[in-house]
Amino acid sequence: MVPDSSEHIDRAFRVLLNRALTRGQPPADGSTLGAATQAAITEGAQQHPEATVEHIIAA
Repeated sequence: MVPDSSEHIDRAFRVLLNRALTRGQPPADGSTLGAATQAAITEGAQQHPEATVEHIIAA
């Protein structure tokens, strides 16, 4: 079974957020997420390893 696009985007979001919070790695350009979500995840990555709950919620 092929996941639908919403499942793909949800998985991409979780993977990118995890990388930002655990490795400080921002999302690559051209990800399937919207600009605001990418910016929030990037902010979390820039705060690594001191990202706060507020950074996570913003993502």
